[in-house]
Amino acid sequence: MSVRSASPRFVSVRGTMISTAKSNPSLLSTVAVQTLGMPNAKGELHIDDVQLHVTYVDDARISVWAEKAEPGGWLLDSCAVL
Repeated sequence: MSVRSASPRFVSVRGTMISTAKSNPSLLSTVAVQTLGMPNAKGELHIDDVQLHVTYVDDARISVWAEKAEPGGWLLDSCAVL
């Protein structure tokens, strides 16, 4: 029996590595919004087949986690046992 991750831990979006774990999001400077773009009212942003979930921590930092924008997406925070 082997255990391996069912999803990548990070994904590169416009040159920025972003976590795919909802429980452990990436903390980025708010300057990253200039590169990534502004999220909608729900805090979601769609870029290159990736859906980003953005939450403002304070005036200087945002937390961001990513998931595949396709139905089914990546299995977040899980692993496959083969």
